[in-house]
Amino acid sequence: MKSFLIVERSHYDRETLSITTEAKERVLNIVVAKSRKEAFQKWLKQQPRREIKNFHIDNRSLHVKRVNYPVTNNVIHVFVKKVD
Repeated sequence: MKSFLIVERSHYDRETLSITTEAKERVLNIVVAKSRKEAFQKWLKQQPRREIKNFHIDNRSLHVKRVNYPVTNNVIHVFVKKVD
C-alpha cells in the first residue's frame, strides 16, 4: 500500500478572498491505496453527493474540475500526487 495526496490547485486566495495570478496548492486529504486510480476513487466516494454535482470528473487523467466555486471565473483542479 502506498500513500497519495489529494491536492487542490486554485487561483483563489482564501486569506484575501480574491483571485490571484499565481496558482496555490493545498492538500485536501491523504489516502492509502494500491494505485493513483484507487486513491482517486476512494476520495470521490468520500465526497457528499451535493458536492459531486459541481464536479467535472476526468477518470482518464484522474483530475476533477470544480467550476465557479467559491467565486465566479474560478476553476479549482483536484488531482492525485504520490508521496515519496
